[in-house]
Amino acid sequence: MPTSPDPPLPALLTVKQTATYFQVSERTVRRWMAHGDLQSVKVGPRQVRIRRAELERMQRSVRSA
Repeated sequence: MPTSPDPPLPALLTVKQTATYFQVSERTVRRWMAHGDLQSVKVGPRQVRIRRAELERMQRSVRSA
């Protein structure tokens, strides 16, 4: 039985979704944001989202390192 492909990523991801994508903890994602390694967008008083393009950029930079 063939496996179905992963669903497409949304344009804006939560910290939890980003952590799942990179297989790291939410704390690690927040640390990346605090250090400026991962850019985020504030969407509410206590809510941030990460653009899908930012995940792709970070993934490329990790591969080239």
